[in-house]
Parts: sequence; structure tokens; C-alpha cells
Amino acid sequence: MTTLTIQLPDEEAELLIPLLKKFKAKITSKSSTPNKVILQITEEDSREIVIVKNIKPIHFENRTIEKFNVGDKAWISWDGKKAIPVTITEVTERNYSFKIEKPLKNKGNEHFLFLDEVRSTPELACMNRVTS
Repeated sequence: MTTLTIQLPDEEAELLIPLLKKFKAKITSKSSTPNKVILQITEEDSREIVIVKNIKPIHFENRTIEKFNVGDKAWISWDGKKAIPVTITEVTERNYSFKIEKPLKNKGNEHFLFLDEVRSTPELACMNRVTS
């Protein structure tokens, strides 16, 4: 038995899964050899949503900016209690664009926020929650 484990970014894994399913169907058909192949894909980033308690929000006038580059992992908070993992996709003078990683129902959704609303830790994200 041969096991193949591949770690890929989400976008590449989504492209590869249909091909791997076809490959698996072909090797398990009656005409294939009796060797078994197990395909396993693990995601590169398994960060979960974090609930943060006892955090006092910072007024938007007192906030600072953290510098991120495209591809960096970051955190946001819509409500100041729950920190959501994101991946930065674009950086402009005023905004960070990012893709949501969790919850899975929103995975891949792209948003943009002001530079002071995206943070490097769940606690900082809740302190600098998104303002309307």
C-alpha cells in the first residue's frame, strides 16, 4: 500500500481534488492493478475561530496599523468577541483585501477592511474590531 500526503494552499487543493477523484476511480476499476493507493490531502492552515473574553475595544482614533503582505495570515473580528482567521490577498494604501478561512460556510469569501481593522492575533483583532 502506498500513501501520498500532499500539503497545498486551499486554491491549489480545490483545483487538484477533481483530478485526484478521477485518478482514484481509474486505479480502483476492475482493469487496474491490485495495488491500493490512498490519497490524502491536508490543508496547510488549520486555524480555528477563537472566542476572546474580557477585551475592551480601542477607539478608532487611538488605533495603529500593522503591516501585512500578500499571503500573510491575519485575524479580524466583526463583533469584538469572535476572531476569524483570514489570509491577506491584496494590500492598498487604505485597505487590506483578504479571504476568510473559517467558518467553512464562508471560506473563500473575499472582503476588504481598513488597515487598522486587520490584526496579527485574535486578541488584537477583537480590540480593533470592525467599525461601521
